[in-house]
Amino acid sequence: GEFAFLVAAAVGALTSSAIYAGTALANNSWNWGDFGRAAAFGAIAGGIGSVLGSSAVSLGASPQSAHLAVLSNVGGQMGANLIMGNEITPGMVAAALVGGYMNYQMGNFNGVSGSGIANIAAEFAFLSSRNAISGGIAGGVAAGVDGGDVNQGFIYGARAGAIGGASLAALNIITMGPAYVPDKKYGEFGRNQPIYRKGNFLWGKGLKGMAIGRNLVTRLRPDDPKGNEWLKAHETGHFYQITKLGLGKFYTRTLKNYLIAPGQRASYDSPGTLEFGAQVYSMGVVGYFWSSLLQTYVTPSNFQTYYPGAPAKIY
Repeated sequence: GEFAFLVAAAVGALTSSAIYAGTALANNSWNWGDFGRAAAFGAIAGGIGSVLGSSAVSLGASPQSAHLAVLSNVGGQMGANLIMGNEITPGMVAAALVGGYMNYQMGNFNGVSGSGIANIAAEFAFLSSRNAISGGIAGGVAAGVDGGDVNQGFIYGARAGAIGGASLAALNIITMGPAYVPDKKYGEFGRNQPIYRKGNFLWGKGLKGMAIGRNLVTRLRPDDPKGNEWLKAHETGHFYQITKLGLGKFYTRTLKNYLIAPGQRASYDSPGTLEFGAQVYSMGVVGYFWSSLLQTYVTPSNFQTYYPGAPAKIY
């Protein structure tokens, strides 16, 4: 709906402007005009990506993956091309959208077995190389649309894609921490798997989590394996909800639960909210969930005792 379109536009603007800011500051080439253009074109292309993503959903594509692939590619392409001094043209915007769908078809980075350092290196390598391929082809398309040199467009597009991919990897890792692969699966999602992230000092200590699209930030505690299992299952429950509701509806309902009723903390123990739905999902996957209100673990055997008449509804 309209909110999903606005969310997509906002994500496109934020991604494009953030990548521009990071790359420009690193190269000491800041320009407020280019920063504004990056945000504006990111918003426009992001909104268009939302519409095209909805069309892909009708053909069987996963809603969040189709949208996010487009938005990520648009943001990376806009920011990197502005840094290199390339003019933003209709052909380049269209090619960025096409490149996003190519990225979607080539798959996502889901983490690798190994240390945080190994995952950091793997994410940089995967995103920069994948986006270089799609960026090169998209650059050739853009040059053809705008009447330019297709070969030169491919070179510029590949360079912009590599820079954009590496910038997105840096943005992911700085804000959400390195990826990791859990010891077990918490759901079957086919090719559109979530990516689990460790968080970092920005997230503080203790059991904390957040679902940011397909990125599931899980701040685990080495001395609490049972709590860790619950947190990973709970955040996976949010990803499951996103796959069913789409990003716009998921975040609209979450914000309504947090800001209007029943409130952020109470929503975890209030049937009908998405937080409670993620609790139910966790109970179905690992056999329990933690209730901070009750200060105990809830299981299928005592669920109706604590929540009489509550439906075991996930979304």
